[in-house]
Amino acid sequence: MVVIWFINNKTAFGYQNKAVGVNLRPPGSRYPHECGDPLDRPDLRRLAGLAGVGELCALQYRLIMDISPGYGYSGIVIAMLGNLHPVGVLFSSLFFSIIIVGAQTMSRMTGVPVYIAEVIQGMALMVMLIFLLFTEYRMKVVRK
Repeated sequence: MVVIWFINNKTAFGYQNKAVGVNLRPPGSRYPHECGDPLDRPDLRRLAGLAGVGELCALQYRLIMDISPGYGYSGIVIAMLGNLHPVGVLFSSLFFSIIIVGAQTMSRMTGVPVYIAEVIQGMALMVMLIFLLFTEYRMKVVRK
């Protein structure tokens, strides 16, 4: 967690990742040869989809329905709930791991479907987004 925080906040590589993530482009990026903008060069971060293509084309030879266990969706929810900060992501990932393991245990013991964990994840994301909306855009009641 400390290493990720250091990389994201104190190195040029972390700045480039943040710039690509929020689509922050300096004004000179329209002229990459003049300003040497590293965001216009293809690199491994932008070519990460090749791993999935290699899995499908080289190993499976076809598209499989359940090739992804859904870690990407869980990661998005965990990152949003952690407010994109390494400490927040640590606590939100612990929270979601407790929910997922608890749902699996509850399913074995009582027969409740495992999908209850996904419902709880979705509700947590919606509640967090609603509170974020209310804190970002303060709504006032105007009385006449």
